[in-house]
Amino acid sequence: MSLGLDCRGQSTSRRKSFVDCASSLISSHMVSFGPDTRFARNPDLIATDMDGDMVMMSIERGEYFGIGGVGPRVWDLLSHPVSLADIVAAICVEFEVEETTCEADMRAFVDKLLQHKLIRASG
Repeated sequence: MSLGLDCRGQSTSRRKSFVDCASSLISSHMVSFGPDTRFARNPDLIATDMDGDMVMMSIERGEYFGIGGVGPRVWDLLSHPVSLADIVAAICVEFEVEETTCEADMRAFVDKLLQHKLIRASG
């Protein structure tokens, strides 16, 4: 399963180096969340589809991010509050991926989205 996690962070005021989420899925700063935690998009972002990739911009922080591969489908699922288990179940069915692998990848991806404040957690 290719996540294509290219969570690029580019400042509109000064150039920053890219964050390549695909090469560093497991972060040493992982956010702790439980099975009842629900995730949803940060409503302060502007997002659009660009040739199958999702590009989001934070006007407040002056940064933009892009996700590809399976990432845009996860972004669709995050249009309303959803648990990690719900995301994993949908991705496993749609992309025919093994559940253990999918859960590890989705946990790391959700963590990156949280770190970059692209989504919010509740519960």
